[in-house]
Amino acid sequence: MIGWLKKLNDKAALLAQAHGARSATDITGFSFLGHAWEMAEASRVGLRFFVESVPLYEGVEALAPTWCFSGGSYDNAEFYGKQVRFAPHISQETQMVLFDPQTSGGLLFAVPAHKVDQLEKDAADQNIPLWRIGEVTETGLIEVV
Repeated sequence: MIGWLKKLNDKAALLAQAHGARSATDITGFSFLGHAWEMAEASRVGLRFFVESVPLYEGVEALAPTWCFSGGSYDNAEFYGKQVRFAPHISQETQMVLFDPQTSGGLLFAVPAHKVDQLEKDAADQNIPLWRIGEVTETGLIEVV
């Protein structure tokens, strides 16, 4: 985890810009889903995330069932939860993980669909970690499936 916390987002930000990122945010105290909602709301779109594609720090899945979440996680879930729809198979523990108030969680950005393949290739060529975790929708909601 320390290695990830020490990584800067500068190279990823430049890569996103080079591929026409339409919106972006860094994942910090409002949680992954909180920042996703703010990004979607400002852009007047919805976002659909594929829960299996969202990267997690090693050990998170083992710790989640202990319900050892910070108060900020509960606050984020209460505040942003009204805007999020979870598929029935997603556990409450996993939902809470996505509301965790990260302090150095990387970037979430959206690029035009026709640029994604080249973005992934360029990220791999430059050794920049990148995950395709979802898609833009017209629902106006955050969906986690």
